[in-house]
Amino acid sequence: MTFKRSPPSDRVAVEQTVHDLVQAVIQGGAPPGTSIVLEGPPGIGKTFLTARIAAAATSGPAAVLRVQGDPGRRHEPFAPIGQFLGRELLDGQAAGGDAAFDRVDELCAAGPVLLCADDAHYLDAATLALLRRLVWASRSLPLAVLITTRPDPAREPLTGLVQAAEVLLRLPPMGAMMVERMVFERTSRWPAPNLRRVLALASGNPMFVIELLRAYERAGALTDAGDAIEARFELGLETTGLDEVIRAHLGQLDPATRDVLAAMAVWGTDIGAADLAELLPEHAAERAGELDDVIERAIASGLVRREPAGTFGFAHEMFREATYGELAGPRRRETHRRAARVLAQAGYRPALVADHLLRGTAPGGGDGGGAGGDPELVAALHEAAAARSEEHTSE
Repeated sequence: MTFKRSPPSDRVAVEQTVHDLVQAVIQGGAPPGTSIVLEGPPGIGKTFLTARIAAAATSGPAAVLRVQGDPGRRHEPFAPIGQFLGRELLDGQAAGGDAAFDRVDELCAAGPVLLCADDAHYLDAATLALLRRLVWASRSLPLAVLITTRPDPAREPLTGLVQAAEVLLRLPPMGAMMVERMVFERTSRWPAPNLRRVLALASGNPMFVIELLRAYERAGALTDAGDAIEARFELGLETTGLDEVIRAHLGQLDPATRDVLAAMAVWGTDIGAADLAELLPEHAAERAGELDDVIERAIASGLVRREPAGTFGFAHEMFREATYGELAGPRRRETHRRAARVLAQAGYRPALVADHLLRGTAPGGGDGGGAGGDPELVAALHEAAAARSEEHTSE
């Protein structure tokens, strides 16, 4: 089974696929092995899934090795290799890589091996190069290499590692039933209707679900409702702390993905790729050929959804509000004015064009001296008024 950036797309199916691929190597005990890259945004559950698969493997014949990326040691060659060598490497970079490779090869001679490399986006270049060697080696060894990373544009060593892997999967958000199961595992109760509605704010991100549950527990806002658990009242986003989590999530995305999210937040409704390209800043518009990849990363972040019609929108309005709120005033106004021009050229309602231009006017009028000093805005307001008058006349 070999596929990249393709189905399965259902979370249960993705989890089962990873489990089955790893177990096939462990239970088979003979070459070839496999290599899997599992992508997903922060909090989506990559580390939890990897830990579960590793725990299942330890009960069988496999040797299990773990490597964990550390953002604070991203520039230290082979910083995490001591995690599975059982000692710190003191013999230099090249010798360290050879020692680690030889150790894995030695273990594979005795039986199947599972190597889990978690948070690969935080691994140093030397370790990434070693993992790439092991990915290639898995084709002739009883070795399963499971790598987790975020779907951001990566440094060249990480890109090379992802491209070398046999299987690339994206871990989707949880479905409603999985969210309810998480609530049951935490509270021994199934969520009642009001709590289910509250948890829908999480859009299937396990980290967001847990953050909401903790906030409601701290606030004493949960109550037993027979065999279920219910929200007694609703908390504001600031009270839950979810707005801070979302802003932190936004801060971890790459600049190009944040540009796309900012443009979508200003646009306000679902948007197509052509209009989106027109809204991006000039430095981003130059990368128009990469827009499809950036949109894919935005979707992979869990904040954006793709509609059947081919347009894109935020998975929840609070994601749009958080993104919009993070925009600096000048950037926000500039994007509103760009949106107004795109809408005007496409023949949208004059009132909508005028609304964007109003939002694109600096407080106090900026250098233009207010709305009266902005010919583009004045013309749009007159056009909107005329269109409104026409509508009344036709009625």
